[in-house]
Amino acid sequence: MRVLIFIVFVMLPAWAQAQPRFGVEVGFGQSGGMTSYIDNVTHLQDETIYLADEPGSSGLAVIAAFVFEDLAIELETRWFAREELILHHRGSENFDSTGKVRPDFSVDDAGVDYVEIDERRIAIPDRSRGQLFVAAASGVFRWYLIEGDFNLFIPFGLGLSMTHIFEPNQPYVFGLKGFSGVTGMFDVSGPIAMYANLGVHALITPSYRRQDDVTRSSAAVGESTLESMISTFSYASISIGFQFTVR
Repeated sequence: MRVLIFIVFVMLPAWAQAQPRFGVEVGFGQSGGMTSYIDNVTHLQDETIYLADEPGSSGLAVIAAFVFEDLAIELETRWFAREELILHHRGSENFDSTGKVRPDFSVDDAGVDYVEIDERRIAIPDRSRGQLFVAAASGVFRWYLIEGDFNLFIPFGLGLSMTHIFEPNQPYVFGLKGFSGVTGMFDVSGPIAMYANLGVHALITPSYRRQDDVTRSSAAVGESTLESMISTFSYASISIGFQFTVR
């Protein structure tokens, strides 16, 4: 046992000074939406129908990465609460919703004329609303600014994403994701280092909602054909975690 302890303490300085040729990172944190992913969704209040955007609220993030010196493969899962709406258009007449609400709770608003209103943000207290889930796998290049016992680098990542809202009949949609930010990392003990990251992320997917609904609502608010075909989302993140040097 004493021999094992002696070997560990002798090896610690060497581990601490070497950059990992292969390492594993595990981290967690928070994400916060900077834009809305679901736009121009219908919202009913009594006999009034609105068009609204859904800003992404904050939520948990779990991140893992496989590190090969200045390259990495990063896997992430993020959850965003859907607790607010930004109302921006209102139906010009009272809306009779009888037979217009589908099983997935979307609304058939065919024939509704909308007028623009001053934006109004409202809270949605219904806890049954499913969270927006984002998963991604990215290749990352790490541009090191400082190397040593303390490392500072800027990651540049690009990869594939998947989005899903945790509600019945909601689809899984695949797209592209890019991100950057800044990461600070320092040695804790031997092959273990701790890091903190601030990041900015953006993703693009085909339109998440039913295409006929999207086409109508986009036309109502004056969006282009391209805007009606895609959904975009940007968010900021903060995370902390550990790196384990394997060799």
